[in-house]
Amino acid sequence: MVAAMKARSTRLDFGQIEMFINFSDAGFAYPKLPFEQAAKKLGVDFNKVANGKALEKECRGLFDRERLLGRP
Repeated sequence: MVAAMKARSTRLDFGQIEMFINFSDAGFAYPKLPFEQAAKKLGVDFNKVANGKALEKECRGLFDRERLLGRP
């Protein structure tokens, strides 16, 4: 039997929310750009941000979802 998993919420501060929104815009504006290049273009280094791994995971998911919506 598989144990049910709870979704964990990520706590983001104001700057991280702003970064999150920028990834949403980048995912829609640059549908062919890989996530790593978008992060470089936005000047984001997840290693220097609090909750970097969790934030990267959330941003990557949002970026991918926006890319799917932006396709013609």
